[in-house]
Amino acid sequence: MIAYDVSPDGNRVAYETAAPDKTTHLWVASVDRSSPAIKVGPVGGTRPHFGARGQIIFQKTEGASNFLEQINQDGSSASKVLPYPILGVQSISPARHWMVVEVPNAPESHNPAVMAIPLDGGISRPICLKSYCIPSWSPNGSFLFVDVEEPSRTSPGRSLEIPLGPLETLPDLPPGGVEPLAEPGSVKGSQSVPRAFLVPGKDLEHYAYINTNVHKNLYRVSLP
Repeated sequence: MIAYDVSPDGNRVAYETAAPDKTTHLWVASVDRSSPAIKVGPVGGTRPHFGARGQIIFQKTEGASNFLEQINQDGSSASKVLPYPILGVQSISPARHWMVVEVPNAPESHNPAVMAIPLDGGISRPICLKSYCIPSWSPNGSFLFVDVEEPSRTSPGRSLEIPLGPLETLPDLPPGGVEPLAEPGSVKGSQSVPRAFLVPGKDLEHYAYINTNVHKNLYRVSLP
């Protein structure tokens, strides 16, 4: 198993496997093992996620490009979610209203553009255009955390906590996305969290993060 996603009701899992010939395959299985796993989608699908209607949303390579596609679990109604290529899939929101993907950025940028794609239809929203970020959703879909300052030896980094409206509605974001080192005033209602790349918990007071320490020793070695 390379990647997987558990359905919102917790009863099924969609996952990706690699065959000996290096092709990838998508499967759906019952968590309680009450029925055999079923292969879904075309060969070459990766990064599967359950959509709000139970469909499987995944990344598919066609030639030199990747596309965001979807298919019903019985193999019907296969279609592209986006008409243009993507670079890769990051995550899906808890209520399955948004998919975060990376797409090609402006030629002068060294980072991909990180976009929120509405799975119910609508306009895609830029999250980060001027720097690379890995947004994370709170489990209840009430907040989106965007890292704005990377951790270093002297700082744990920083994230911007952005409140979402009903049905995971995104607030108005800056046209160029969330800027590096952005302050709370840049997005209405947002707050700073003194950690980057965090994993949100059930409320704003609890989250997991990686704490890195570096220890080095220098030795003088006599040479003949």
